[in-house]
Amino acid sequence: MPDKTVSPSQCPLCGADNRCGHLAQTKECWCFHATFPKEIFELIPPEQRRKACICQACLERFSKKEKYGDEIPQRRKSLSDL
Repeated sequence: MPDKTVSPSQCPLCGADNRCGHLAQTKECWCFHATFPKEIFELIPPEQRRKACICQACLERFSKKEKYGDEIPQRRKSLSDL
């Protein structure tokens, strides 16, 4: 059975560090100036939505897929897949 524990510092799509400025208690975060298409949130399992931020790399891959047809980010099964 896959681990369903959600770490707020890990991207729910790839499992990498999401570099959340809010968690780091900084005044700015990269995501403050980013646009997230609603479709990217549909890639996150429902029980994990709104619990951790999507990383910049996954947002960029998703945006390229929308623009160029590249593959969407693949969710890692566990941290050992990093």
